[in-house]
Amino acid sequence: MSARDFQNYFQLTPTQVEELVRLLPSCDWAGSTLEGWTMMHAVLSSLWTLSTLESHASIAARFQTSESLIHQQLQEFCALVTANLSDKVHWPKWKDAEASVAGFSAAVGLPGTVCAVGYCLIPIERPMDVPDPEAYRVSERSYLVNLMAFCNHQGCFTYVSAKHPGNWHNSRVLLDTEVGRALQQDPVSLLRGKHIIGDSTFPLSEHLLTPFPDHGTLGEKKRRYNLKVQAALQ
Repeated sequence: MSARDFQNYFQLTPTQVEELVRLLPSCDWAGSTLEGWTMMHAVLSSLWTLSTLESHASIAARFQTSESLIHQQLQEFCALVTANLSDKVHWPKWKDAEASVAGFSAAVGLPGTVCAVGYCLIPIERPMDVPDPEAYRVSERSYLVNLMAFCNHQGCFTYVSAKHPGNWHNSRVLLDTEVGRALQQDPVSLLRGKHIIGDSTFPLSEHLLTPFPDHGTLGEKKRRYNLKVQAALQ
């Protein structure tokens, strides 16, 4: 398994994976004494574990190591990322915000856009550290969490929330995030005259723009606007 494989599977370039390895400080990884096992192996195996639904046993076979090592590396990797990279996800302000606005405008012709918001539903085990685990149940044996994320024009995360039940509507999830509360209470400080874009599952407002509902009767201007929003979200 190499960094290049992650470009094929997860749209991570070798440079991005190598940069992640560089940002993590040297430490006593559990597998550091194993011959042929490097920090790159630790990072790649941890990314694979986090990004797929494969079992630890399957991933251990893929990386030709033990299941216990895969589990240990994942714990160490998450601890290192939490301790050392928390400042890498931040809301764009000043020059960063202007760069994002310029990027969205140049790429899709949508002026004034500072961030895009999207979501996905992630299968999880029954959560044990929440007040109401059954709120996450969507079927007899399935539980989902809503991952809501904002990104800039380069697709870099600017805010991420992954704690709300998957059966909550996006409008409810948004209002329960720090960004959603800021949009309600002080949008000027958050956006400074700019806006966010999202798909039609998000609540339309002055500060969060969504596509026009398309029932086959949209005029040319509204169709062009929808295409720009869709291009920006992609």
